[in-house]
Amino acid sequence: MACAPSDPAAMDARATDTAAPAAAPCQPGPERLCPVDEGTADAEFAAYRTALLQAVAAKDLEALRGMVDPAIRTSFGGGGGFKALLDQWETGSGSAALWEELEAILRGGGAFRGEGDNRMFWAPYVYASWPEDVDAFEHVAAMGSGVVVRERPDPEGAEVARVDFEILELVRREEESETWVRVRTQAGVEGWVASGDVRSPIGYRAGFNRKGGVWRMTALVAGD
Repeated sequence: MACAPSDPAAMDARATDTAAPAAAPCQPGPERLCPVDEGTADAEFAAYRTALLQAVAAKDLEALRGMVDPAIRTSFGGGGGFKALLDQWETGSGSAALWEELEAILRGGGAFRGEGDNRMFWAPYVYASWPEDVDAFEHVAAMGSGVVVRERPDPEGAEVARVDFEILELVRREEESETWVRVRTQAGVEGWVASGDVRSPIGYRAGFNRKGGVWRMTALVAGD
């Protein structure tokens, strides 16, 4: 479940390299997950991310290969590597899914973890900043302000609530949808949100290490 910024300020940010999360303000609180992007504080990483975004935008496999660790982790099992990455996403057959997911991740902020040789940058911020006391399997985060919760999984469905960067509880029901997610707000209101307006902390995320003096993407994984 990923999102693309839709307001003009966010679109301007996308056009400039910052890879910043949505520009709308977020008031910190235990019920919200405010966007954060520590990547801009490291000039070398910021430059690397700019180049990687350019490669993703151009769907340039060779450029991507040069910025990915040859042994990139693609799952929590065995294997890995660049070929496994392409095979997993069916990129060789023309699938656009890898490029779309990488862009969403790279433009989704993130945070540094660890020290010294173990220092990594993880993106997006929904994964990197997820509160430890909130079940990652049972919640998602609204990726903006004014995210609409509807009575039914339909863009014409009645609006039952609006949330700002709120952590939402997943509601399991028999009905399912690929483009809508059933949730419960902090106020107890149940309804549906468009899948593009929320993101799961156990969804795809990327990890980056500085190896041999240069930054490389060393992991692209999902799950736990």
